[in-house]
Amino acid sequence: MPSIWSVHHDPRHWEEPFVFKPGRFLRDGRAVRPPTFVPFSYGKRNCPGEDMAIAIVFTYFATLMQRYTVSLPEASPDVRQLHGVANIVLLENVCFKKRL
Repeated sequence: MPSIWSVHHDPRHWEEPFVFKPGRFLRDGRAVRPPTFVPFSYGKRNCPGEDMAIAIVFTYFATLMQRYTVSLPEASPDVRQLHGVANIVLLENVCFKKRL
């Protein structure tokens, strides 16, 4: 079984692999999935729940965007990351304002 962490942090495939750059998944304003991005593994032993997980996350995110306006506070906060099996961006001050 391949090390997913190693694949996602290989400098041969990712420019600055330890820096949070969501723009690397956008090309010409459209979302792309690079072949070296394998969050659910690949091949015969990939995760059988991948399609369901993607649908649930999309529905959850779309519902949040429909019901709330999301913004950062006036003072720009520092973006911190938690490094581990997955890199997590810690936004400690995010403002949610309920839409009418």
